[in-house]
Amino acid sequence: MVAITYGDLIDSPSVHPLRALTLIFEHLLQGVFNTVHILPSSIFLDRGFSVIDYEEVDPRIGTWEDIQRLGDRYRLMFDGVVNHVSARSEWFREFLADNPRLSRLLHRVRSPSAIRAEDLRRILRPRTSSLLTEFRTLRGSRWV
Repeated sequence: MVAITYGDLIDSPSVHPLRALTLIFEHLLQGVFNTVHILPSSIFLDRGFSVIDYEEVDPRIGTWEDIQRLGDRYRLMFDGVVNHVSARSEWFREFLADNPRLSRLLHRVRSPSAIRAEDLRRILRPRTSSLLTEFRTLRGSRWV
């Protein structure tokens, strides 16, 4: 059985959420699950599943040791949402600074009117926010 949960779902005054989650699985749900799927913490997200840093555990919810402790008893699953990037991530900052390694990773246009209306209709996006956001880059304003 697989348990699916956010890393910051449990709020405890005395232990980090990941440690509290481990205690719940060890004591209240012992033997019920063999796999724990930890969704990205809402703290480390930016507008949906745009992860800010895939290599960090938010210190407000726990540590890599908490992940290891949980992994000692359960198979772990995590989301790797590689088709999204946070505007607050290091990768995005490098893109704005015109790092050539990252220039092909994001679609950008000079203005929203540069995209054909028929191309926009082919994008299924269940969000109310705009498809494009304007950012200042070393090469001027770009819509990403």
